[in-house]
Amino acid sequence: MGVRNLGLVAGVTAALLLASCGGTSDEAASPARTDAPASGVSIEIVSPHDGETVLPLFELEVDVSGVELELGPNEALVPGKAHWHATIDGAGLPYAYDDEAGRIGPFSPGAHTLDVALYVNDADAVEVASDAIDIIVAEPPVPTQR
Repeated sequence: MGVRNLGLVAGVTAALLLASCGGTSDEAASPARTDAPASGVSIEIVSPHDGETVLPLFELEVDVSGVELELGPNEALVPGKAHWHATIDGAGLPYAYDDEAGRIGPFSPGAHTLDVALYVNDADAVEVASDAIDIIVAEPPVPTQR
Protein backbone atom coordinates (compact mmCIF):
# COMPACT_ATOMS: atom_id res chain seq x y z
CA MET A 1 0.00 0.00 0.00
CA GLY A 2 1.49 3.35 -1.01
CA VAL A 3 1.92 6.46 1.14
CA ARG A 4 -1.06 8.09 -0.57
CA ASN A 5 -3.35 5.16 0.36
CA LEU A 6 -2.07 5.14 3.94
CA GLY A 7 -3.01 8.81 4.24
CA LEU A 8 -6.51 8.11 2.94
CA VAL A 9 -6.96 5.16 5.34
CA ALA A 10 -5.69 7.26 8.26
CA GLY A 11 -8.05 10.13 7.37
CA VAL A 12 -11.10 7.86 7.11
CA THR A 13 -10.18 6.08 10.36
CA ALA A 14 -9.80 9.41 12.18
CA ALA A 15 -13.16 10.63 10.86
CA LEU A 16 -14.88 7.42 12.01
CA LEU A 17 -13.28 7.65 15.45
CA LEU A 18 -14.36 11.26 15.85
CA ALA A 19 -17.89 10.44 14.78
CA SER A 20 -18.12 7.52 17.22
CA CYS A 21 -16.99 9.73 20.14
CA GLY A 22 -19.72 12.28 19.52
CA GLY A 23 -22.49 12.66 22.09
CA THR A 24 -26.20 13.03 21.74
CA SER A 25 -27.84 16.07 20.23
CA ASP A 26 -28.66 17.23 23.78
CA GLU A 27 -24.97 17.15 24.66
CA ALA A 28 -24.09 19.09 21.54
CA ALA A 29 -26.53 21.82 22.60
CA SER A 30 -24.96 22.09 26.07
CA PRO A 31 -22.72 25.11 26.59
CA ALA A 32 -19.00 24.49 26.78
CA ARG A 33 -17.47 24.35 30.25
CA THR A 34 -15.72 27.64 30.66
CA ASP A 35 -15.21 27.57 34.42
CA ALA A 36 -13.00 24.46 34.63
CA PRO A 37 -9.69 24.92 36.46
CA ALA A 38 -7.07 26.82 34.54
CA SER A 39 -3.72 25.36 33.64
CA GLY A 40 -1.35 25.21 36.56
CA VAL A 41 -3.60 22.82 38.49
CA SER A 42 -1.54 19.95 39.87
CA ILE A 43 -1.30 17.23 42.49
CA GLU A 44 1.96 15.64 43.62
CA ILE A 45 2.60 12.88 46.14
CA VAL A 46 4.89 14.34 48.81
CA SER A 47 4.99 11.35 51.17
CA PRO A 48 5.72 8.52 50.95
CA HIS A 49 8.51 8.83 48.40
CA ASP A 50 8.82 6.72 45.27
CA GLY A 51 10.30 3.32 46.21
CA GLU A 52 9.81 3.86 49.96
CA THR A 53 8.85 1.02 52.29
CA VAL A 54 5.76 1.81 54.36
CA LEU A 55 3.68 0.08 57.03
CA PRO A 56 0.37 -1.49 55.94
CA LEU A 57 -1.45 1.62 57.31
CA PHE A 58 0.38 4.86 56.49
CA GLU A 59 0.02 8.62 56.08
CA LEU A 60 -0.36 9.81 52.49
CA GLU A 61 0.51 13.47 51.86
CA VAL A 62 0.02 15.39 48.62
CA ASP A 63 0.71 18.91 47.44
CA VAL A 64 -2.16 20.46 45.49
CA SER A 65 -1.75 23.67 43.48
CA GLY A 66 -4.14 25.84 41.50
CA VAL A 67 -7.40 24.89 43.26
CA GLU A 68 -8.92 24.92 46.74
CA LEU A 69 -9.68 21.51 48.21
CA GLU A 70 -13.32 20.95 49.12
CA LEU A 71 -15.31 17.73 49.08
CA GLY A 72 -17.63 17.19 46.15
CA PRO A 73 -19.08 16.39 43.76
CA ASN A 74 -21.74 19.06 43.67
CA GLU A 75 -24.66 19.47 41.29
CA ALA A 76 -22.84 22.23 39.42
CA LEU A 77 -19.17 22.93 38.82
CA VAL A 78 -17.68 25.02 41.61
CA PRO A 79 -14.93 27.11 40.02
CA GLY A 80 -11.57 26.66 41.72
CA LYS A 81 -12.76 23.77 43.97
CA ALA A 82 -11.60 20.16 43.76
CA HIS A 83 -11.05 16.97 45.77
CA TRP A 84 -8.75 13.99 45.28
CA HIS A 85 -8.87 10.20 45.39
CA ALA A 86 -6.17 7.57 45.87
CA THR A 87 -5.91 4.16 44.24
CA ILE A 88 -3.58 1.29 44.92
CA ASP A 89 -2.78 -1.02 41.98
CA GLY A 90 -5.67 0.56 40.07
CA ALA A 91 -8.30 -0.23 42.70
CA GLY A 92 -10.14 2.79 44.05
CA LEU A 93 -10.15 3.41 47.76
CA PRO A 94 -13.41 4.38 49.45
CA TYR A 95 -12.18 7.84 50.37
CA ALA A 96 -12.42 11.31 48.88
CA TYR A 97 -10.02 13.82 50.38
CA ASP A 98 -10.38 17.55 50.90
CA ASP A 99 -7.14 17.93 52.84
CA GLU A 100 -3.55 17.43 51.73
CA ALA A 101 -2.99 14.44 54.04
CA GLY A 102 -4.83 11.32 55.07
CA ARG A 103 -4.18 7.94 56.63
CA ILE A 104 -4.82 5.04 54.24
CA GLY A 105 -4.65 1.28 54.37
CA PRO A 106 -4.16 -1.35 55.52
CA PHE A 107 -2.63 -2.88 52.42
CA SER A 108 -1.14 -6.31 51.85
CA PRO A 109 2.65 -6.63 52.04
CA GLY A 110 4.58 -6.34 48.79
CA ALA A 111 5.18 -4.00 45.87
CA HIS A 112 2.30 -1.68 44.89
CA THR A 113 1.61 1.34 42.70
CA LEU A 114 -0.04 4.26 44.48
CA ASP A 115 -1.94 6.77 42.33
CA VAL A 116 -3.64 10.03 43.29
CA ALA A 117 -6.02 11.95 41.06
CA LEU A 118 -7.45 15.45 41.47
CA TYR A 119 -11.08 15.95 40.42
CA VAL A 120 -13.11 19.07 39.71
CA ASN A 121 -16.11 19.30 42.06
CA ASP A 122 -19.00 18.68 39.72
CA ALA A 123 -21.39 15.85 39.01
CA ASP A 124 -19.08 14.48 36.27
CA ALA A 125 -15.99 14.31 38.56
CA VAL A 126 -13.58 15.37 35.81
CA GLU A 127 -9.97 14.39 36.51
CA VAL A 128 -7.67 17.38 36.07
CA ALA A 129 -4.32 16.13 37.40
CA SER A 130 -2.66 12.97 38.73
CA ASP A 131 0.57 11.51 40.10
CA ALA A 132 1.85 7.98 40.84
CA ILE A 133 4.65 6.29 42.75
CA ASP A 134 5.75 2.76 43.55
CA ILE A 135 5.81 1.71 47.21
CA ILE A 136 6.67 -1.42 49.14
CA VAL A 137 4.31 -2.34 51.96
CA ALA A 138 6.16 -4.05 54.82
CA GLU A 139 4.88 -6.94 56.89
CA PRO A 140 2.82 -5.65 59.81
CA PRO A 141 4.75 -5.36 63.07
CA VAL A 142 4.47 -8.36 65.38
CA PRO A 143 2.93 -7.36 68.71
CA THR A 144 5.24 -7.91 71.66
CA GLN A 145 4.05 -9.70 74.79
CA ARG A 146 4.73 -8.29 78.22
